[in-house]
Amino acid sequence: MIDPDVVWLLGVLGVLSFPFVAYFLKAARQRVNQTLQNHASARVDLAMTLDRKSAEYRGGETLTATLSATPREPVGAAVLRVGAGFTFGEGVKPDRMIQDRTIDVPAMRQGENFTTEVAFELPTGPLSYAGYEAFVRWRVHAEFDQSLHRWDAETHVEFSVLPGA
Repeated sequence: MIDPDVVWLLGVLGVLSFPFVAYFLKAARQRVNQTLQNHASARVDLAMTLDRKSAEYRGGETLTATLSATPREPVGAAVLRVGAGFTFGEGVKPDRMIQDRTIDVPAMRQGENFTTEVAFELPTGPLSYAGYEAFVRWRVHAEFDQSLHRWDAETHVEFSVLPGA
């Protein structure tokens, strides 16, 4: 027969250790994802620039992003997904997409360059904000997807949405 005090103590220890186990599992998953991304990024160089060096826009203005994909090895036909949106957290991908585009990319040889421009009309809000406990960050996010079973390159650029024109 198991002593009820031992069962209670094991239950309390299990509950107290859960946050630590969850943290270590999340950290391990992030390391695996980063390793996969580093390997994928070695196949395709994906770069993005905005039409303004200051990366500051007013609501209602048009942002134009120039994307360039250069494979380090031959790649088959692919899709380039580009979206503009904002996030309330630290993630790379925007939490709320305002617009997105899908562009077909032809098969390319090693060193061949594919360049395209994508324009987004920005809404009047929410505005960029960085406070002590809250913030709104705007980003253009791009992903180069060759196929569903491979992890492919991605990049993002942050910009600011300021009040009124």
